[in-house]
Amino acid sequence: MKILKSLADAQLPPCVATIGFFDGVHLGHQDLIRQVEVVAAEHQLPSLIITFGQHPRRVLRTDYQPEMLNTPKEKLSLLAHCHPDYCCVLDFDTRMAGMTSYEFMDRVLKQQLNVRYLVVGYDHHFGCDMNHGFEQYAEYGKELGIGVIKASQFLLDGKPVSSSAIRFLLQVGDVTQAARLLGRSYSVEGKVVRGQSLGRKLGFPTANLDVHMLHKMLPLDGAYATRVTLGDRQYAGMANIGRRPTVEHEGERTLEVHILNFADDIYDQDLHLDFERRIRAEHRFASYVELTEQLRKDLQRVEQIVVIDSQPPMAD
Repeated sequence: MKILKSLADAQLPPCVATIGFFDGVHLGHQDLIRQVEVVAAEHQLPSLIITFGQHPRRVLRTDYQPEMLNTPKEKLSLLAHCHPDYCCVLDFDTRMAGMTSYEFMDRVLKQQLNVRYLVVGYDHHFGCDMNHGFEQYAEYGKELGIGVIKASQFLLDGKPVSSSAIRFLLQVGDVTQAARLLGRSYSVEGKVVRGQSLGRKLGFPTANLDVHMLHKMLPLDGAYATRVTLGDRQYAGMANIGRRPTVEHEGERTLEVHILNFADDIYDQDLHLDFERRIRAEHRFASYVELTEQLRKDLQRVEQIVVIDSQPPMAD
């Protein structure tokens, strides 16, 4: 997948495109991109994914700060796994926000991106005239020489898959169902930072990630069975998200993970964490003895849930 970071970079042949923010690159997004690939193959044209560097609502509503399911880097990596030929990352600014759907189709899609066919998501809208939809886009396309095709709706268990549905599942801690909608486990990645070393004193040393540097949504506070990737090795992990009420009163939110069968110093190293299942809510324990006993029980749950192959994962 060739990435175009601006319209100035765009010197494309005639192509088949779709538009979206694609937060999460979930099963619905993946199905839409597959439909684009089918149309591209039928017309022997390259495929193009058009997305945005920041959420359009951040421009349209300055008070709106949506929690993202992906960082920009993660999103591009996930889109690349869908195998489009090109991906153009547009800078959504106030000028673009003021374009009508016709102006966007003419100035951006036709004149700058050379779009010959546009596959529109079943409920997708673009342009400042948000009351317009597929029928209007199809009429504009006839005038502009762009074939407009309405994508079929993707359903899982009879229900549509959406980024907002996944955010809700993460808000209630249901990472297992969120994974079904994503087509993979929900994950975070960051550098290991120094904590207070209390876990080590309790016999459960933890790797701590700076939640302010993750730049994406975290699931509901609580204990989770996780899969930890360090370099080319995977381990089972017992993670906790929360404010550590047994240790601190109204402390800052933290993310720490005890890596099973692991004792190396990994400060400043990159750690990838896949959330497999929520074990329990976060509690305030009366003593460190009670906390330690609960951690032992949590550890047994993790060992049952997360089974690690003895061989390192294959490289992509």
